[in-house]
Amino acid sequence: MWTPVELPYFCGTDGLPAPLPTTDEIMTSTTLLKDRLGQKMVRVGQHFVVKYGHGTGEVEGHNLLLKDMFDGMHSLPSPGFYGSIVKGYMPRHLFYSHPADQSISGPFLHENEVNNAIAGKLRSIFTHNKKYNYKSDFYERHLSRVLSGHRAVFSHSDIYRKNIMIHKTHRHTPEKCDYIVALVDWEYAGWYPSYWDYEISFTHFHWDDDWPERFESFLEPWLAEVALIKSRLERSAHLQEK
Repeated sequence: MWTPVELPYFCGTDGLPAPLPTTDEIMTSTTLLKDRLGQKMVRVGQHFVVKYGHGTGEVEGHNLLLKDMFDGMHSLPSPGFYGSIVKGYMPRHLFYSHPADQSISGPFLHENEVNNAIAGKLRSIFTHNKKYNYKSDFYERHLSRVLSGHRAVFSHSDIYRKNIMIHKTHRHTPEKCDYIVALVDWEYAGWYPSYWDYEISFTHFHWDDDWPERFESFLEPWLAEVALIKSRLERSAHLQEK
């Protein structure tokens, strides 16, 4: 039975690789990994990456508790819902609604509810632009014919190269490689259909190098699912830009 993460969460000093950085150490760090409006991500010392700012939500900190399980996260037992790790709304913008509409944002108990939300979000965008959307009708009729049978798995939902960090260990030599690989930026992580991590990353491939092929080496391709969702995203993005 699913139980929520107990909050606030505290880790004993014996479970940390080094003492936590102070506020001054964080604010004065010169190793900037990301800088956007309201948020910064910096490296502090040899062991910590810290994200801070007005746009940093508490849910992202909750998701960090699971980052050590990334290699096996898609095999974690399903909690029986699709949503954030605290059984909240789906974190990705594809499910954003304001004011909050649970039929679009979740959480959801069944995959067909996720499909209805994908179609419903598209319809809401067209309605906002004072247009009728026949494509939403199509998705409502047929989406569940392809998007079905996908259990809820814990997904990072933002697996891009900028979020993958690789560090050479002291055992690394010219003759033998030894790396530590870490995944950062867990803001959008949650329980999504099993195709999600591949699908949402596919929509951002630039196809100017071999990254899409390398991506397949650690995530199973979901081609039919990608085709449907990519078509859905392209049209809605066009409208939102107007």
